[in-house]
This record gives sequence, C-alpha cells and structure tokens, in this order.
Amino acid sequence: MTRRILTVDDDTQLRDLICLYFEEKGFAISAASDASDAMAKVASDQPDVVILDINLGKDDGLKLLSRIKEHSPQIRVVMMTGFGYDDELLREALQRGADGYVGKALPMEELLGSVNRVLQA
Repeated sequence: MTRRILTVDDDTQLRDLICLYFEEKGFAISAASDASDAMAKVASDQPDVVILDINLGKDDGLKLLSRIKEHSPQIRVVMMTGFGYDDELLREALQRGADGYVGKALPMEELLGSVNRVLQA
C-alpha cells in the first residue's frame, strides 16, 4: 500500500524538493502552501502523514496542526522548522498533537526517517 504524504510549506523550492524526494521513495505526495489549501487536501486526500512547516508566512503552523488533529486525529504530523531546535516550540507542538519535529537544515534522509518512525508508531 502506497503511503500518502501532504507537505505544507510556503517556500515553493523546499516544498517542490520534498515532493520530488518522497515521490522517488515511493510515496504518493501532495503539497499545499497555506492553511486553507492544506485543510482542503486533508479533507479530500486523507494523507497518512502531514509534513508541516511551523512558520507558514501569514499562517501559523501550530494553529494549523491543532485544526488538522481536530479534523482527523489519526493523521500523523511531523513539524518542520527553520528555527533550529527550540524547547518551547517543541513542547507546544507536542502538546498540540505533533508526532515528530525536525529542522529544515537536516538532510532529507532525516526527514524520511521521521516520517517512517511516525508511520510505524
């Protein structure tokens, strides 16, 4: 069974890179650039995992995390941040239901490892 991933990031280049990488790894992947598009795709695609940027420009990734978990609590969410490791952000993300937390500066293999870990949980 092909696992479905939704990546949500306002950075077009990073979003496209994540899509290409996970497609090459055999995942079915879709992308969104903002909260409204992400919620529409959560409802229509029912992804297994959402890779979600904490800072979505005009949208708040942590608020979107809460909305995703309220709508579809079974969906796993890996939060991604360009801020590096931040105890406060990590704690808040986990309280809101995040299943994983990675930095954008990490290699793509680390993101893949996080996705695989939450899929096995």
